[in-house]
Amino acid sequence: MAPSKVQFEKDRGLCLVVLPHDLCDKFLTAAKMNTEKKIETCSVLCGALVGEEYHITHILIPVQEGGPDFCWAKHEEDLFFIQEGLGLLTSGWIHPT
Repeated sequence: MAPSKVQFEKDRGLCLVVLPHDLCDKFLTAAKMNTEKKIETCSVLCGALVGEEYHITHILIPVQEGGPDFCWAKHEEDLFFIQEGLGLLTSGWIHPT
């Protein structure tokens, strides 16, 4: 199955965002235990520009705390070191609703 493509606005016009077809399923599986306990889980969507497309390649789930409708990352600086080491840019965030 081909990756999903989404367009978003950028300075030069629209840019395609390429998402792995199983991104949501993998995230929901990772968040399942917290979701069952009614605890929000948040992750950072990361990737890189490939030509004129932004490819989401990683979901980083930070150490975090949360409740039924909130969460926050602990030790956010660790995310920056991981992203820098892997050459990743932050694209956005994902969390179950």
